[in-house]
Amino acid sequence: DSPVARQSLQYMLPAHIPGATVATFGKNLEEVHEFKKAALTDGDLVILDQNVDVPEAKLKGTDIVKELVADGYKGFACIRSGDCSEEDRALSHQSGAHWHVGKEL
Repeated sequence: DSPVARQSLQYMLPAHIPGATVATFGKNLEEVHEFKKAALTDGDLVILDQNVDVPEAKLKGTDIVKELVADGYKGFACIRSGDCSEEDRALSHQSGAHWHVGKEL
């Protein structure tokens, strides 16, 4: 997501989940790869934007969730999206995500 959205989550989540360790990724494609490794080794909860726009590529959060699940991710996965249509929610759930939430949260 945008730098502002990542920073917001970085500060908001620990305030609502005491003791949580929060890491944000998404500045570039290298960070996307770092995210996948971190999710598989240390992640209990991942929150991905549906449209992961890094300078080197345009990725879909649902595709990343599919990859994580295929690689053995067992934690909770959430997709954030500006599109909360039934079709978009279904795509999130089909990818293996447990929750699809709008950007208003």
